[in-house]
Amino acid sequence: MNLTPELVADILLRQGLIRAEDGEQVKKEARHQLSSRLRSHRTYEQKAIAYDLVGGLKLANAKNGGGPIGEQEIARAIADDAKLPHVRIDTLSLDADLIESKVSRPFAKRHRMIPLEMVGGRLKVACANPYDMEGIDSFRRIAGREIDLLVASEPDILKAITEFYGLRHSVKRAERDLNTGIDLGNLEQLVRMKNETEIESSDQHVVNAVEFMFQHAFENRASDIHIEPRREASLIRFRIDGVLHDIQVMPKIVHNAVISRIKTMSRLDIAEKRRPQDGRVKTTRGGRDVELRVSTLPWGRGVKSWNCCSSSG
Repeated sequence: MNLTPELVADILLRQGLIRAEDGEQVKKEARHQLSSRLRSHRTYEQKAIAYDLVGGLKLANAKNGGGPIGEQEIARAIADDAKLPHVRIDTLSLDADLIESKVSRPFAKRHRMIPLEMVGGRLKVACANPYDMEGIDSFRRIAGREIDLLVASEPDILKAITEFYGLRHSVKRAERDLNTGIDLGNLEQLVRMKNETEIESSDQHVVNAVEFMFQHAFENRASDIHIEPRREASLIRFRIDGVLHDIQVMPKIVHNAVISRIKTMSRLDIAEKRRPQDGRVKTTRGGRDVELRVSTLPWGRGVKSWNCCSSSG
């Protein structure tokens, strides 16, 4: 069962968050959008359709004095309706190895479910639609253990899936390609930031890894990206609200390729490894101009790079 606008409208009605006429407005708009998509042959597999529609209507919340119903209000209403806990996903605290070991990316995206943690031998799983019994039963069989469901917003889950499966998958594929001798000279100059679909459809895995890293940083409002070479591997860290967070361990063979990609984007000298360099990358995101300042330093085990992100426009 998909999390349709009609289902969300019914849940919001049962929970007393909207009036009957608001529910009818949601369903009418859903029918209109469905008809429009069918006529244009568009699909929205990546989007949280119900959340986008209800949020866009800015319906008055009947329980909090008329404030607009947003993403978390919808998620809490779904959780309350299913008598399950509500959770907000902190992507920086998730165990990526646990996620990848328990469920494939296609399954996670199709059923909007993602593992959170293992507690007392039971797997805590965030889902967008607790009424998707087929998906829940399938997840239980795949995981091979009992699961405890929590409800998270669909946009939160899709964001977590993109960040973890996207960046980690691209780094792994880049390592495979580099071990088989892919030519790095074909990495093109960045002109604009790709969207998720474009990144996923590309087979240039070093380029994809950098794109996903930037997308991940933007989503988490990171002020800096640190790429730090270590003895056995490199570490990607984000500075968020003044605190450095470990994000991704990157194999040594991928480190130089990623640094070369960033240098190419910022028009730095790829061959120069003895002196510090400074450059910048200009792109756009969400209709705004974004500028990334890039600095590289010679390091005992390679080139250390970090990027300070700022935006204008």
